[in-house]
Amino acid sequence: LRWIFLICIIPYIADFILIATYPNSLNEKIESDKTIKKFIKNSISQLKSIWKKKTLRKVLLSSGAYDGVFRTIKDYIQPIFKLLILTSGIGIISQVSDDSKIKIILGIAYGVFYIFSSIASKNIYRLNKISRSGKLMSIFFDIMGVLLILLFFVIKSNLMIPVLILFFILYIMKDARRPLFVDVCGDIMDKKERATVMSIDSQTRALIMIVLAPIIGFLAEHVSIEITFLSLGIFVIILNRFLQNLDPTKSQLKENEN
Repeated sequence: LRWIFLICIIPYIADFILIATYPNSLNEKIESDKTIKKFIKNSISQLKSIWKKKTLRKVLLSSGAYDGVFRTIKDYIQPIFKLLILTSGIGIISQVSDDSKIKIILGIAYGVFYIFSSIASKNIYRLNKISRSGKLMSIFFDIMGVLLILLFFVIKSNLMIPVLILFFILYIMKDARRPLFVDVCGDIMDKKERATVMSIDSQTRALIMIVLAPIIGFLAEHVSIEITFLSLGIFVIILNRFLQNLDPTKSQLKENEN
């Protein structure tokens, strides 16, 4: 485990070099005489402007709800992974302890998840040939609800492999949906609002997790984990009925271009 933390320094250094080599043209000028009072006033003004845009508001709520639900449930899947590893009898690493076996296989599994997620994220734009990004965001949300309901059935039936497959699909969809969100926001928000919009998105996700985590924890402890997934699946599908039509209108596109 000490080696893992040491090796993780390499991608961080690579990321630092990447950012350091960005062209200076990407740096935007900042007012030198900006005071805290002006900053607060400008921030409040931007917040009001953003939340007045109905489509942008729905996009932010959709993004926050989707990521909030996923991040809340993912920790409930890992114990199932551990059980699957222990009961699978994988012979390739049979010489190591169960604890080490769990660490190795989980590391490999999540490595595969991240690789396929990055591939999906890179190529999701190809689906724009079929539909617009806003529509795809809504479709992904409904698919998530269906997959959560399917998790209810496979967990209830003790089908561990399907649990892994369904979670694998959820993981890929989560990262593939992010570029769609950025694409839709780019068509709606003003250039000067970009940092504020992304900040609001981050805070929305955190707030939804704060609300969902204790509710899901209560259901998992006092009812059952499978009922928890069923309830979440139904909730997601119903919620998405109110968060549809995420594509900007022609007037919004024209206003953004101007």
